[in-house]
Amino acid sequence: MNAQEIMTKEVIKVNPLTTVKEIAKILHDHMISAVPVVDEENHLLGIVTETDLIFKVARVHLPPHIQLLGGIIYLENPHIIQEELKKMMGFYAKDIMSSPVITVSEEALLEDIASLMIEKKVSRIPVVIILLMLWFEGYFVNWNLSGQKISRFFTL
Repeated sequence: MNAQEIMTKEVIKVNPLTTVKEIAKILHDHMISAVPVVDEENHLLGIVTETDLIFKVARVHLPPHIQLLGGIIYLENPHIIQEELKKMMGFYAKDIMSSPVITVSEEALLEDIASLMIEKKVSRIPVVIILLMLWFEGYFVNWNLSGQKISRFFTL
């Protein structure tokens, strides 16, 4: 079994300037747990999950540190707290989305997808359909990588 057989074909997506409040409503109304963030040309920029929204109400986790001679020495990467604060203070999708996004092609096998999800510790992996556009007798013809002519473009 491959990704094409199990993927959601009608994808609800948002743009980078969609507000966090709008995203929460979309997730609730459509009973989904994540939404891809795309630009005007449908290029995948990131993904907003329920976990990203939870950061909005979570307490700040201060990394362990030592104060020494008026300075602070962090025992963990201080970049972690910057990312948490960014998500907590974010107002738009671009502020809280996870990026870059791990993706697979429509030909990816289910076993490979499951292994990738475990390895990368993610619960959602968008399927990106790669199209070959050919000019043929005055018309554009779209073909997917498996050589099938497709009339519809499933986007993420």
